Amino acid sequence: MYAEDCRFDYGSVGFGQVKNAIIFRRCSFRETVLSGDLSNVVFDDCDLEMTEFEATRANGCDLTESRLIDARGLLTLRGARIYAEQAASVAKQIATEAGLTVID
Repeated sequence: MYAEDCRFDYGSVGFGQVKNAIIFRRCSFRETVLSGDLSNVVFDDCDLEMTEFEATRANGCDLTESRLIDARGLLTLRGARIYAEQAASVAKQIATEAGLTVID
């Protein structure tokens, strides 16, 4: 499956078992709930601002080119790929989800 320049804002998108790659290019998922098996799902240059992740699996999920501002449920994305810069920008959210208290 391939989707380009689509808006999935304020919705809920559930994935069953992914057999082949699913590619979203320049799509918007603002305030959307993404759930299920995100393995082999590619989010290329997507807006994932305030997205809620409820992944059951995420091996091979590629988020490297997308914006993860204020995303939640990041701990469910075990096996997904992000850049070091992205990791730094979401570190506080990951720490909070892990139960740590982050003091500014």
